[in-house]
Amino acid sequence: GSYGPDRGGTNFDASGSLSFGFGDPVSAVGLQASANITSFRDFGESGYWSVGVHRMFQLSDRGLYSVAANASYISPWGDSESEDVGYSVVGTYLTSFGESLGMVTLGAANDLNSDRADWQGIFGIGISMGENYALSLAQAGDTTTVGVSLSSELVSGNSLGFSVSN
Repeated sequence: GSYGPDRGGTNFDASGSLSFGFGDPVSAVGLQASANITSFRDFGESGYWSVGVHRMFQLSDRGLYSVAANASYISPWGDSESEDVGYSVVGTYLTSFGESLGMVTLGAANDLNSDRADWQGIFGIGISMGENYALSLAQAGDTTTVGVSLSSELVSGNSLGFSVSN
């Protein structure tokens, strides 16, 4: 879906993001920078930058914990220029059960709607369904998202994700 300003109508549109991660969130801090395009209809004419910091840690042998903070709508352009900077903070617990990995995410954000006035809750769950794919379900404010992530041994360390939101 499109996360930019409401354009009215029921025409299909898409959005996309290209993100790069730097640093080491396990022994120090991980940083992420993203370029976000809010409409594929007029590709590249509307979007924004986002940045984040991330830290992982292990309190016991039962799983890993993660905390991330992000800022979005930095230097917006096109239809996104009217958007204020938004913020989010999330925590995730990752554990294994059997041969699968599972995760639960909880957090809050004020960038889930265009007015940036209200902080809303974030909840997500994910589970690996084999070595090369995983399923996820998330609720962020009023938006429900179902996703799948795929990885290939041909491109080790990378994955491709697809999601559908209401």
